[in-house]
Amino acid sequence: MAEQQRNIQQRMSESGSPATRQTVKFLTAASIGTALLLLSGLTMTGTVVCLVLATPALVLFSPILVPAGIVVAMATAGFFLSGGSAWRRCPHSPGSITT
Repeated sequence: MAEQQRNIQQRMSESGSPATRQTVKFLTAASIGTALLLLSGLTMTGTVVCLVLATPALVLFSPILVPAGIVVAMATAGFFLSGGSAWRRCPHSPGSITT
């Protein structure tokens, strides 16, 4: 029993006290958490500022942007739904449609 207590005391003196280790863990976690919180706050602030600055331009150009977006979406959907890829026209590729 006495030998076991000596081994435990020797291990604790070699590795540092548990209170010191817990303090270091806490300080590390707190500093990392603070840095991440600061970065997320800066990201949110930048997003809000950009949104505030871009809103007047989006409102001003919306009569042009909305129809342009619809045309681009319909053209893209039409291309994909028609199967208009180049591999269908190449007679040497596997699975191609040849007439």
